[in-house]
Amino acid sequence: MKINSSIIQKQSQTMVLTQSMQNALKILQCSQLELENEVSAFLEENMMIEQDVNNENDFDLSSYELETGSLKNDQNNDGVIENDNSSLDLDQETPFEVIEDWGSYEDSGSLDHLSFKSNGDEIDNFDTNTYDISLEEHLLNQLILLKLSQKDLIIGTFLIDSLDDNGYFTQPASDMVDALSEQYPDLDIDEDEVMMVLRHIQQFDPPGIGATSLEESLIQQIRQLDPKPYWQDEAMDLLRYHSKWLLQHDLKRIERNYHFLEEEVIEMLEGFKSLNPYPAINYRGNKVEVVKPDVIVLQKGDKLTVTLNEEILPKLRINRKYAKLAQRAKMEGRDLMRSQLTEARFFLKSIEDRFDTLLKVATAIVDAQQAFFLHGKKAMKGLRLQDIAEAVSLNESTISRAVAGKYMICSQGTLPLNFFFTNQVSSGGDEDASGVAIRAVLQEIINEEDKRKPLSDQKLQEALEAKGHELSRRTVAKYRETLEIPSSAQRKRLV
Repeated sequence: MKINSSIIQKQSQTMVLTQSMQNALKILQCSQLELENEVSAFLEENMMIEQDVNNENDFDLSSYELETGSLKNDQNNDGVIENDNSSLDLDQETPFEVIEDWGSYEDSGSLDHLSFKSNGDEIDNFDTNTYDISLEEHLLNQLILLKLSQKDLIIGTFLIDSLDDNGYFTQPASDMVDALSEQYPDLDIDEDEVMMVLRHIQQFDPPGIGATSLEESLIQQIRQLDPKPYWQDEAMDLLRYHSKWLLQHDLKRIERNYHFLEEEVIEMLEGFKSLNPYPAINYRGNKVEVVKPDVIVLQKGDKLTVTLNEEILPKLRINRKYAKLAQRAKMEGRDLMRSQLTEARFFLKSIEDRFDTLLKVATAIVDAQQAFFLHGKKAMKGLRLQDIAEAVSLNESTISRAVAGKYMICSQGTLPLNFFFTNQVSSGGDEDASGVAIRAVLQEIINEEDKRKPLSDQKLQEALEAKGHELSRRTVAKYRETLEIPSSAQRKRLV
């Protein structure tokens, strides 16, 4: 076989992103924390950029062939942001511009727990304040106050470190013995010693700590109630042997078994609400992460105003001294300094484009979901990335980068921008309904139901249909489970 080689010339079109463009896309996709890290790293690597601590913006960059600009954060009377078309897109070149002033914002979220969560929007009434000391430190401080041997202190420290995020001890004692024996081969440790030290820890504050199950944690908390309720013994027996009656809400059986009146059962269950199913929840290690909103939506009547949260914008500027030095023709390191000056300009422009694009996208989202901001989740519409891409004349992948890890604060709470992109659901008369809207309506129906006779999934389907949402019973059940709402049998109450 004869093999021939030849050279063939061929034309093809491909899109190649420059390094500066790749960096710009990376900045666009950064969350607030990631952006802070990028800025910190750039400040360390590039001498041409500095933090504008004093907010002095009197440096004229025009002599260095750099056009100046600022974020378009103004609005017209219709609440629409007046932005130009300089937003970053995959197929666009970006002119040099500089952004001037920026800082940080904090907002705290709410906290729900599973077992004691109501079916509505109410937040449970046990204390959710957090402490400055970690749970581990709190427990170790109590451990060292006990008159224990050195070996028992080692076991106690090991057990405290083994508690899960809820404050439970869920590992078999035999595993603890194996782990301790491996780490401390000179110590002779058995399961009885481990369980003895664990019982000490279970008496510590917070009540219920170190329990091996939810039932055991609640029993420990009931045992420590002061003053002692008259139903204490019955409640501990119920949790120890008949917890399934609580899960099934079989209150009649509880009445018969403990010879209680209906009012006494209700009083006991009301007492359960003061217990904490997650003993470790109030300590620093379990504190909910703070979210910094990037966009603020203000509402005055039916008018919505969309602005950037200016306090999160990094305060950066070109270093005046080094920029002047870079212009001198006869100077050592001139090429390096000019290169860093160019990189600094691109970096500042990338940051401005990030916020300019974010503002455009957020404004388009608010325009598309205006009913949600005015009327709540029930009015949520189906929305796709493609819809916003067409509205702001940007690439769909750019929209995806712009909303990734970004948050908006509004009258409905602090929400990730991805929250607003929900698929359209075919639900009879309301063609624009989203899954979020239907779940909100379903939640409302369940909140208003007779707790003595809760609605089955079939009845819920009929109630949704009456409100214009035609769904299958299977879909209704799926939405109910997504909302973490139990079945009708489990929702049944005496009151």
